[in-house]
Amino acid sequence: MRLGRTEDAYREILASMPLLERIDSDFFTAAAYNSLGVTQLYSGLYKQALDSFVTGKRFAGAFPDRVIGRLLGVNMGLAYLDSGFPGQAAVAFREGRDWALSLGHVGRAMIASTLLAKARVMDGDPETALEELQPYLAGDPSSADPDSMAHVYLIAGRALLALNNIAGAEDYFRKGLAITDKFGIELRGGELQLQLVNTMALQDNREAAYQEMTRLLPSLRSFSTNILDKALKTYATLAAETGHPDIAYQALAESLSLQERYRGSDYDRKLILLEAEAEVQKMQAAAARARELSLAEARMFRVNVLLLVFGVVIFILIVVVGIISYKRRLATDLVRHQQNTATLLESEVARVTAELEAQMTERMQSEEDKRLLEARIAEDDKMRALGQLTGGIAHDYNNLLTIIGTSVELLGSDIESADGREYVSTIERAVETCRNINRGLLSYARQQPLTPKVINVSERLSELQRIFQQTVGEEVQLNIQLENGLYVRVDDAQLTTALINLLNNARDASGGHGVIMLKANRQAANGMLQISVEDRGCGMSPEQLARAHEPFFSTKISPIASGLGLSMVHGFAHQSGGHLHLESEEGLGTTITLSLPLVDMPQTGLHESPSVTEIPQGLCAVVVDDNVQLCELVKAMLSQFGFRVSTAHNASDAWQTVQQVQPDLLLSDIMMPGKFDGLGLAQRARALFPSLCILMMTGYSEERADFPVLDKPFTMKQLREALQMMDWEQTADGARYSRPARQSAE
Repeated sequence: MRLGRTEDAYREILASMPLLERIDSDFFTAAAYNSLGVTQLYSGLYKQALDSFVTGKRFAGAFPDRVIGRLLGVNMGLAYLDSGFPGQAAVAFREGRDWALSLGHVGRAMIASTLLAKARVMDGDPETALEELQPYLAGDPSSADPDSMAHVYLIAGRALLALNNIAGAEDYFRKGLAITDKFGIELRGGELQLQLVNTMALQDNREAAYQEMTRLLPSLRSFSTNILDKALKTYATLAAETGHPDIAYQALAESLSLQERYRGSDYDRKLILLEAEAEVQKMQAAAARARELSLAEARMFRVNVLLLVFGVVIFILIVVVGIISYKRRLATDLVRHQQNTATLLESEVARVTAELEAQMTERMQSEEDKRLLEARIAEDDKMRALGQLTGGIAHDYNNLLTIIGTSVELLGSDIESADGREYVSTIERAVETCRNINRGLLSYARQQPLTPKVINVSERLSELQRIFQQTVGEEVQLNIQLENGLYVRVDDAQLTTALINLLNNARDASGGHGVIMLKANRQAANGMLQISVEDRGCGMSPEQLARAHEPFFSTKISPIASGLGLSMVHGFAHQSGGHLHLESEEGLGTTITLSLPLVDMPQTGLHESPSVTEIPQGLCAVVVDDNVQLCELVKAMLSQFGFRVSTAHNASDAWQTVQQVQPDLLLSDIMMPGKFDGLGLAQRARALFPSLCILMMTGYSEERADFPVLDKPFTMKQLREALQMMDWEQTADGARYSRPARQSAE
């Protein structure tokens, strides 16, 4: 709204107010006071505008939900804002925004949100103001009303100025100015131009800001009183700061005159000029004080320079006198100084030489340690690779041994000739030998399934003393020293096998005679059990000692030596949480120490042995294994036990079969390809049929779950014993099997 038109509108509304008050219409009266308040706002009469809006709200109280009531509320917020009450203004703008959103008035909601953000900035909360404007800043500017969008950029720029982000504020001001230039929005464009000038001043570019304000002021004179007043005050400040006091005086005088124009009383223009002159004189006095300070600083600088020059001359004189005195003293002390210097140099050379020798020794030791560490890492990598290789071979090897062993066992029942049965026995012995070799491979690879339990080491080794003596032979003296009260949690059979292997190696290294020491004691340093086997045999070279843990490496000349004994013990030690240590020297013997973690003494008590029941006849079984041949052999064995057998070669097919036939027994391999393995199949089957008997079989698997496991390779006898350990239910008289209740497959 231009300045001249605002004045005319203000006067016309004032003249028509008595007539409107005589009209008995609250709506028209409220609208009149709203218009009056708007003209007062544009004229800079904020207090009078606030009174007009409050009066209009009173007349609009009969219909608060109409547009006029909400409009008066928003305009009242503008009056609060310009009167210096941003908190009360924010309340009015928030109510206006919520009302507009409830009616779907997007444009009015945008205006109210922008004014709410302006109140937040004036209330010292620019971050919240930016959050209010973010939906409009992130949207498409072309889809909104141009004036409203320019207003959004104006308030966002002010918020960034409050956050000292001058570059971001200038960018928003220029975006808003581009909209006002495009659509010819003069009023909003004037506000944006004024903000750009302020931004230039904040960037210490005051001369350019003054020139820009001089260019803009003529066009801003046609805008509202509020904008023109702000422009005149800005212009006066820039003129005074850039050395134009007369122009600053004129701008302040015009600003004061503009403020008094609508106050309704005769105003003494001389008073305006005197106030303006006083303001300019204050600015000039400040500038004069600044100039005086600059002159005083210049005079002080010159005095300081003179004092500095004088001080330098005196210092030079003192230095010259000191140099002359020093030369005199130097002439008398030169010989003695040279002697002292020679002595110091000799001692320093000796010290530096000793330090260099120590550093060279330390560096050589460090390089040796690094070389040994790299060699150890390489050895561990090699042993890990060998372990993975042997573990993989042994895993597949178990399936083949199961097929061979069970095939021979099934075939043996049909052979009547003595020669045929002898051949069968030979094959069975070969299968057992392969099985032991395979267990050695798995022990080396740390993949042999263990059945650990807590044992008393001293009692167990005492029980095995006779077997140990038979192992080393009658010509070897076996001395056993045992400390009491030592308990470990290990696989008993694997521990016995490991010690027999160590005694075999000691016997062979001693040539079948001499003395072998077997000791078991607690190591005080780390609280672990140490079982050591010591001989005084041929010993090993450093090269042999480095390869002693490798599988298939042996120092024995015998062609039957497999080289798996020590590597199996090494794997068993690590799998049980311990380690194996070797000390050997050629011609002096070898000491091998097996270290295992100690545990507390177990609670005493009776352990009931599991009950053995007969296998009921006529039951249904499902056999699952991805090896087709092995699956068929197990089916044949179960058929001999009286089962009706269905087979599957993966867990998914087996799951379908289990749901269809509802078996009494599920016999499944653990490791199988597919979406889930044997354990997953068993868990699903147990969830569906809680009373289903489940037996797992595996060549190797780290996952044992909560189901009984039959390790491959197994014989027909071992399968029968495993089935007899199952919890088969029978009738009260024990004559026949009673099928447990089944859940529906659905």
